[in-house]
This record gives sequence, C-alpha cells and structure tokens, in this order.
Amino acid sequence: MKPRIASRPSPSAVPAEDLDAEALKLARQLAHMPSSQLAAMKLVVNQAYENMGLRTTQVMGSLLDGAMRNTPEAKDFINTAVSQGVPAAVAERDGPFGDYSQRKKKS
Repeated sequence: MKPRIASRPSPSAVPAEDLDAEALKLARQLAHMPSSQLAAMKLVVNQAYENMGLRTTQVMGSLLDGAMRNTPEAKDFINTAVSQGVPAAVAERDGPFGDYSQRKKKS
C-alpha cells in the first residue's frame, strides 16, 4: 500500500533557503501518486481553464495587442516614454483613473 499524501495548505510561500528541500519533499510525495490519478487531475485543471475561455482569451489578447499598437494613443505613449521616460508615460495614461501606481500617497 502506498503512503497517503498529507494535505497541506496551498499555495504556500517558502523561504529561499528552504526551497530546494521543500520542492524535493513535494516531488517525493507526487512520485507516490498513481500516474493515472495525476493525468486525471491534469485533465480536470486543463478543462477548467478551457471552460473559462483561456484559449479564446489568449487569441483575443494577441489580436487586440497587435491592433492597438498602432493607434494614435499608443504612438503618443511611446513618444512620451522615449522623451520623458516610462513613469511619465504611465502617469499620463493612468493618472486620470487613479490606478494603483498613480493614486495619491497617504501621508
């Protein structure tokens, strides 16, 4: 009988100095799982991403990225980034919306 894998909170942060040991521990646990079970879990996770529209979103993202790179606003952003720096371009673009990088700092 194969050992039962202890459940643990996921995801968990691991200090850099413990990372190799923790990764090896997890790899040893996974090595005890039947490959059919791992394959089934992978199928479930991949299907969940498909149900959420991952592939369609990736295609749309690529299409829109290509189309939006040549708009007047994109060209203005690039010109500002080149002449005044990226922070100035981001401030000009995002400032009116108060996005996280542009919100007013608390004193």
